[in-house]
Amino acid sequence: MREVVRFSRVRGAIGQIDIYYNFASKANWKNLVEVQGRLQYQPKPINNSQEYERFLSIIEGMMSRELSNDEGLLFDLLVLLVEEYERKHYPIARTNPTATLESLLHEFDIDRECLIDIFGDRDRVESVIGGKQAIAPSQAESLAEFFNRLSAKLALNARDFLW
Repeated sequence: MREVVRFSRVRGAIGQIDIYYNFASKANWKNLVEVQGRLQYQPKPINNSQEYERFLSIIEGMMSRELSNDEGLLFDLLVLLVEEYERKHYPIARTNPTATLESLLHEFDIDRECLIDIFGDRDRVESVIGGKQAIAPSQAESLAEFFNRLSAKLALNARDFLW
C-alpha cells in the first residue's frame, strides 16, 4: 500500500492543487492531467456527503490494486481532497487530559498509587484526576513515558496530557 502524502494547513481545493503541483514534477503533473482525462472520475472539491462517499469508494478501489505512477499521483490528490472535506466537516475534538489519564489507568488496570512518583504525593494525584489541578508539562512528559513503556503501540507524547 502506498504511503499517503499529507499536508497541513491546506486551504481549499485551489490551495491543495497548488501545493500538489509544487510537490509533483511538471512532467508528472502533465501525466496526471492526461490520466484524469482517461478516467471516469475527475478530482474536484468535495461539496456534499454523496461526493465524499463516492471519493472514498474510489480511493478504496485504488487501494486494493497496484497503481501506476500516474494513478498514484491521482490517488494522492483524491486523498488530499477527502482529508480537506473531513477536516471541515468532521473535526476531531481535543480530548480532556484528565479523561485520557483515567482511561489509560482503567485500560491497563493501574492503581492511582503508581502515579505518586510522577505527581509527588497522593493528594496531587487525586487533585489531577479530579480535575482540580492541571498536569504540568514535566508531568505530562513523565506520563507519556510511563504509558509508552506499558505499550509502545500507544506512541503517546506530552501533548496528550496537556490542554
